[in-house]
Amino acid sequence: MMTLSLTVILGMLGLAVDVGWAYYRQQAAQGAADAAAVAAVTSAPSGPACANPAAVWCGAATNCPATAPGSPSNSFDNACMLASANGFTTSGIDTVSVQAGTSSPVPTVSGPAAAYWAVVRVNEALPALFGAAFARGGLSPGAIATAGAIGSGVPVPASISSIPARAVLFWRPTTLRCS
Repeated sequence: MMTLSLTVILGMLGLAVDVGWAYYRQQAAQGAADAAAVAAVTSAPSGPACANPAAVWCGAATNCPATAPGSPSNSFDNACMLASANGFTTSGIDTVSVQAGTSSPVPTVSGPAAAYWAVVRVNEALPALFGAAFARGGLSPGAIATAGAIGSGVPVPASISSIPARAVLFWRPTTLRCS
């Protein structure tokens, strides 16, 4: 009876350690996503609209490269560099993707209009180390951050060059999934 009790207690302790580690990693992923989304948007208002990708990048969700760019050439590079500086790159167990544009409404957020917006998703697939018997397949902490460049209540203009350089972090949903 003592052996069975000890096995259950140690298994639950292992699961608690795994879930605690996943929560810590989720918070780190949220910080990286927040920083990357704001970095993408703050680099954009001084540049041209999405028609000129030399300074401002627009596009569907695209994974960041495994190695962050050495210097940013556009808002996508800025986002990837900040995610990398916070410890997340698209390699191994991590995935960082950036989506950006000028359409309205801003995806993932209902309500606000933005001249330029960026959505950054950071996901990590963690193996269950101590509680493997209880969390088969591991845990998948993830984070989404949406930031936008806004003016003073101005709807989305054709060009973002007339909007003051101001970025707002719209929404921070978080996820922690058991695989």
